Formats: sequence, structure tokens, C-alpha cells
Amino acid sequence: TLEQARTDPHGRHGDLLRATKQSEAALQAYSKALEIDPTSVPARQARAQIHLEASNLDKASADLKELRGMVR
Repeated sequence: TLEQARTDPHGRHGDLLRATKQSEAALQAYSKALEIDPTSVPARQARAQIHLEASNLDKASADLKELRGMVR
């Protein structure tokens, strides 16, 4: 769909930023993807992982709870 097509660039950008160790910028890109499509599993997973790596457990937990609700 058009909505999904628009989120892909933000998710891909987040992936590139994450690969180059730019976690804060990657978080922003994944968050933008989730603003456009809150059901984007890849963006939510990646954002949760970055939060876990940074020991932001409350934020990671919130994303993981959202994921759990998506896959049921």
C-alpha cells in the first residue's frame, strides 16, 4: 500500500544509521516510520533492540508490548 511504501525509506534509513553505529539517529528514523505506520514490525523490533542495547528498559518494554499485541 501507499502507507507501507512511505515507511520503507525511514526503516531503510534507520537500518543504515544503525549499521554505522548512529543509534540516536536510527531511533529517530524508526520512530518516524512508526508515526507513518504504527504496525511496522521491523521498525518496532529495531527500535526495541536499540533501546535494549542502551539499557532504556522502559522504552524497550513498551515497544515489545506493542509487538506482542501485533503478532497475536
